Amino acid sequence: MTESIHSEISVSDFIKSSYIRVRKFIEDTLDSLEIDEAESVSKFSKGGYNITVYSRNKPSDEAIDQTNKAVNQLMNNLSID
Repeated sequence: MTESIHSEISVSDFIKSSYIRVRKFIEDTLDSLEIDEAESVSKFSKGGYNITVYSRNKPSDEAIDQTNKAVNQLMNNLSID
């Protein structure tokens, strides 16, 4: 029983640390992009995620949905080995 609880805690800690690593990677990648040419900054909250888009034009709803799906797929594909 005790081993089971420790295993659950270990898995939970691993998931949290994996999420933090992926989020940090995404933030670092986005921070490194040049956004000087962006004429508009659009912020959205969709599916539990906050999305910031730097663009010359306001993004379409389809583009926002595709971004949301890609982020969801990335988060769902995190493997626990």
